Amino acid sequence: MGKVIKLALIGIIAIVTYKHFNTKEQVDGQNWLQYQFDSDNVVVKFPDKPKVENISVENLQIEMVRLRRENVEYGISVFRGESILHAQSGPASLIKKGAELISSNNIFVMDYLGDEYHLIYKGRNVTQRFIHLDDSLVSQIVFFGEGDIPKKSAQLFLGSLEVL
Repeated sequence: MGKVIKLALIGIIAIVTYKHFNTKEQVDGQNWLQYQFDSDNVVVKFPDKPKVENISVENLQIEMVRLRRENVEYGISVFRGESILHAQSGPASLIKKGAELISSNNIFVMDYLGDEYHLIYKGRNVTQRFIHLDDSLVSQIVFFGEGDIPKKSAQLFLGSLEVL
C-alpha cells in the first residue's frame, strides 16, 4: 500500500511540475509558434499550433486562425475583398450578444492605424483590435480571465502582430 501512495504522490508532483513549466512557457513567449497568413504579410505568434479556417462569403475572403489554451482564447482573422475597404469596424457583434464596452482607443500596429476595444463578455475580459491595412482588415481578439498569467499571455499575443 505504501508503494501505491508513493506512486500517486510522484504522479501528482509530475502533473503540477508540468503545469507550472507549461504556464511559464506560455507567459514568457519564447517557445510560441509564428503563423503567417497566406496572402498577406501578416504574422502573429501563438502559444501552440492554431486551427486555421478559410471562408468565402460573397466577394469577401476570410482567413481565421484561432487557439484555445487553458482559459485563454486567441483569434485573428484577415478579411479581404472590395467590400471590406469601406466597412466600419468595431465590436458590434459582441455587443449585440451582451458584451459591455469598457473602453476604446486608437492604436498603431507598425505604421497602420487601428482601433482597440476592451469589453466584458460573459464574465471574461476581451480585447479586440481592428487594424486597417492597404487592402484588408485584420481583426485580432483575445478572451481571458482575471488572473495575471492570462493577461500577460494576452498582451504577448496582441503584441506579436507584425505586418512585414
